[in-house]
Formats: sequence, C-alpha cells, structure tokens
Amino acid sequence: CLPRFSPRMQMLTRIGSQPAAGPDDSLLGGWLTRVPLTRHLTPGRFRLVQSGLAGMVLLVATLPWLLFRTPPEPLSLLLYPVLAWLLPLAWLLVQLRRRTLLIARAYPDLLAHVATQARAGAGILEAFASAPPVLREPLRGEVADLIADLRIAPLPAALERFADRCGLPEIRAFVRSVMHQQSLGIALARVLADEERHALALARQAVRRRIQQSAIIMAAVTVILLMNALAVCFTPVVFDRSRLITQEQRSRDAPVVPGGANRP
Repeated sequence: CLPRFSPRMQMLTRIGSQPAAGPDDSLLGGWLTRVPLTRHLTPGRFRLVQSGLAGMVLLVATLPWLLFRTPPEPLSLLLYPVLAWLLPLAWLLVQLRRRTLLIARAYPDLLAHVATQARAGAGILEAFASAPPVLREPLRGEVADLIADLRIAPLPAALERFADRCGLPEIRAFVRSVMHQQSLGIALARVLADEERHALALARQAVRRRIQQSAIIMAAVTVILLMNALAVCFTPVVFDRSRLITQEQRSRDAPVVPGGANRP
C-alpha cells in the first residue's frame, strides 16, 4: 500500500530484491546489491557498462588509423580493451573489500550496544532500533534495513537476510548462534552477552596477529636498511681498492724503455 517513491518502499524493495538466475549472475548480482552506487544495476546492465567501456577504449586505440592511416600496435588493440573491460569489476571488488572492512570494524560496536540494551530488558527489535545513531556507514544502513525487515518478517528470516547483505562471516556465525540458542529456550540477554565476549576474544586475536605481522615487517625493513647502509659505507672503499689494484697492475705491465723512463 505504500507509494513507490516512499523511502520505506525503496527499503523494502532492497530487502526483498533477489539476484538474477544463474550461478554467475547470482554471484555478480549479490556483489552489485552490496555497493550503493551499483545497487540498482542488474548483472546484464553491469556487463553492458563493461562492454561499452571496452568499446570506447578500442575506438580510441583505432582513432589514429582512421584519421591519419597510422597502423596501431596489435598489442594495444588486444590488451587495452581487455583491461578496460576488467576495470569496473576491479573497482567493484575494491569497493566490496572496503565495505567488508568497515562493517568488520563497526560490528563489535553493534554487538556491544545490542547486548547492553538486552541486559536492560529491551527486546530484539528495540535493541536494534536504537543502534543506528552509534554506528557508521555502511553498517548503519544495513541495520536500518534490518529494523524495517523485523517489523514485517519473522526474526530468523530477517536476520538471515541481514547476514547475507553484510557478507561478513562473523555476522553469519552470530545469526546462526542466536537462532540455535533461541530455539533451545536460552534468554536473549545471555545469548548476546556470550556473543559479545566471543567477539571481543576474536578482536584480541586479530590485534595480536596484526602486532606480530607488523613486528616481522619492521624487522625485515630494518635488515634492508642495514644492508643499504653497509653498501653505502663500503662501496667507496671497494672502488678505491679496485682502482689502486688496477693502477698497480698497469704499472707492473708497462714496458721498460732502455736508457729512459717508462713510456705508457
């Protein structure tokens, strides 16, 4: 009953949108719906954009031949259109990677807030409804879609769609754990508290891994800088020594002129 231009209707359309049929279109359609700029594109339109960009690059590569009869390079005719065709896909993958990192950083804040609200006696809808002001994009928009979905759909289906839209393994594991423990009759506050402790433990492990990796990188950089310093210090000495050896060899090999000085 809502008008099409209504923001709530657009939100429900995004929630209920399904990727196109086919394994390739399904994967690409899932990627496109996660990026705001390509959310309304279908896989066919995205491939049309790729083909159009490749055609424009091919036209630019053949333009000197059309205008000045200068033969183009065969490698450019083959390589540049392929790179232009792959450029939108590479941009899409970069945006997905950045989106996943931002969601992963904001997920502990969401879980801590929801657990605090649940301990205070709030329900799952009230806990999520108060979460968007403390979150950053893109997780804030996904939580807003989840709130709209929870108002019209059952909790398991709404949480599953939320996990699919976020595409984060931690959120998928959180949804499965909540559904399993809710089916066993465990209180929601206890479930969220356990998930909060688990998320904090995972965050500590990730920080330890980053610290270890940074220590290895710093040690490798230190070794490289030390080798460069040794090379800078000993290179002039080696050159002087080699020049002295060369001069001694030339003076030793120079012919001796009888009754006079050595001539070069």
